Amino acid sequence: PRGGPMVLEPDSAEFSGIATLYDQRLNATYQEILELRLTLERDAAFNAAARRTDEQAEKLQTYLDLARTMDVADDQDFKMVGQGFHNLVAELAGNRVSSLVIRSCYDVFDSRTNGYMYPVGERPKVARVHEQIAQAIIEGQASVAQAMMNDHLQDYRVQATAKYSEIGRAHV
Repeated sequence: PRGGPMVLEPDSAEFSGIATLYDQRLNATYQEILELRLTLERDAAFNAAARRTDEQAEKLQTYLDLARTMDVADDQDFKMVGQGFHNLVAELAGNRVSSLVIRSCYDVFDSRTNGYMYPVGERPKVARVHEQIAQAIIEGQASVAQAMMNDHLQDYRVQATAKYSEIGRAHV
């Protein structure tokens, strides 16, 4: 009585904790987590553009309007503009499992880093790239959105590897 498993709302932080145990068992590296994120998010951008509905395009436009009012020099605003964008694209792709894993990849990497990936001076460029990807999704340009997300996450991987070289090769 009053025991047994509890069913919780899906949460990437909870899932990340469980996934990390499996990652450790596999002796996975953070570089592998970054590669997975790149692959999943590239495809999520494609799917978001290919499957987007008018309501989803509106939601993305609302995000863009809000992002333009944010001060990317402020860490909290930048996190909303940055990771908030990636979470939204993952959600709009229409695959809940993929979305959960994408958010989990971010959580696993974020748990081992401090500060923000991009210096303040480069943050406006990141916001512009997000806006360009979002515009491609809104316009239903799936291949363009996919290619742009790929380029963006390749840059993210370069930045992460340079800034956190010690964990890029480290095991989870």
